[in-house]
Amino acid sequence: MSAKSGGSMLSRGLALLSAFEPEDRDLSQVELCRRTGLPKPTVHRLVAELVSWGALERTGNGVRLGPWLYRLGQHVPNIRLLRAVGQPHLDRLHGLTRQYASLAVLCGERTVDAAWAGPPVWRHVAADVRTQAVSLAAVNVLRVPGAEGDPTVVKVDGPHLASAAVPVRVHGFTVAALSIVGYADLFNAPAYDAPLRTAAGGISRRLSLTDVFGKNTIAS
Repeated sequence: MSAKSGGSMLSRGLALLSAFEPEDRDLSQVELCRRTGLPKPTVHRLVAELVSWGALERTGNGVRLGPWLYRLGQHVPNIRLLRAVGQPHLDRLHGLTRQYASLAVLCGERTVDAAWAGPPVWRHVAADVRTQAVSLAAVNVLRVPGAEGDPTVVKVDGPHLASAAVPVRVHGFTVAALSIVGYADLFNAPAYDAPLRTAAGGISRRLSLTDVFGKNTIAS
């Protein structure tokens, strides 16, 4: 993400953190300058401060995202709730379909997985390719809050992945997308329709009992 010209130091720091892509293990300061458009002295100063906070860690090749960001993310109420409510349904969905399953929310132009369940075979698939396969269907659902109908099926070139997603709605609003992804030649989208909708319905009913997504009732 490029930093806005004349932006605040906070916006520049956030642009620096946002420069990391899912497939990036670490980035050099030269690459951070290129991606953000920030001058080298600014990047050098911001990196030092972010390292002191634990938001970045130094490596032999540059810097990588630090554990402080992960800890901070655990405090996001809706993500924490989605993980707690969704995980049992994701585990069951994976057991029924034998596909990678995730519960995602929209963050800017991208999706963020709040919870997931998947087979070890996915470890050899590049993270950016897997994320793209999940995100394409999930984003389609999340950007059309009132969409009804069949799950959106998307095929991705490369390792020939396909995904399907359905909305998770609370009080009429789409708050997340429930997705599964697998190899296209083994992906039977019609067979996944009922398991996806059953899982999404179960998550929606549980979330409707909470106040995090707008209803003033505390979950039991």
